[in-house]
Amino acid sequence: MKKIIIILTIIVCVSVAYQSGKPQLVDDTYQLGGVVVEETNGVIVIETTDGNIWETYTVDGVSVGDSVMLMLDGHNTTDVTDDTIMNIKAIG
Repeated sequence: MKKIIIILTIIVCVSVAYQSGKPQLVDDTYQLGGVVVEETNGVIVIETTDGNIWETYTVDGVSVGDSVMLMLDGHNTTDVTDDTIMNIKAIG
């Protein structure tokens, strides 16, 4: 029984040491300003300051011509085409 406890303790220690050395994913969210350029059938189109075009469902209180701030998830890649909109806020 004592050998089993020692072996289990060693396994747990090795697992903890391995996990602590692994790189952890960093939060890859970012904000980007834009303008609502179109609204059709419950979908709005936003052109962001970097020239990209984003489509999403209509957001209450946001209409064509409004300046907005998008919170985006970059999914830890450099390819903007896989990013997703997490939140949209109208700005002054």
